Amino acid sequence: KSHLITRDELIIDWRLLYQWAKLIRFHHDQDYSLVVMSHGVEQSFLNCIPYCRFYFSITATQEILDEFRPWLCPFDSAFNDAMYFFDLLLPVNLPPNLLNQGFKCGFAFLDIFESNISIDV
Repeated sequence: KSHLITRDELIIDWRLLYQWAKLIRFHHDQDYSLVVMSHGVEQSFLNCIPYCRFYFSITATQEILDEFRPWLCPFDSAFNDAMYFFDLLLPVNLPPNLLNQGFKCGFAFLDIFESNISIDV
């Protein structure tokens, strides 16, 4: 119910959610992990993040893209992790007045794949 609390009243730092999501993603093996959570807690947390994205700061989209830019080699396993975190963290429901700081920041990433494509059409 994002209409009850506006973006001006609440700002959530995406980095804190990212740190916890990273712990869940990379340290989920209970036998070797230092952080052990029940599956229900993990899933509840991961389900909560999409509802928090609306309250990320205005610059969060660019910050997230900058954070994961080094992971974007399609021939590396880190690429899958970057796509996972993009799906989890990128704010997609921004008001129209913030679109320039939202999804339009990602157009630069499309140039990476367009200039390096090796498939003949």
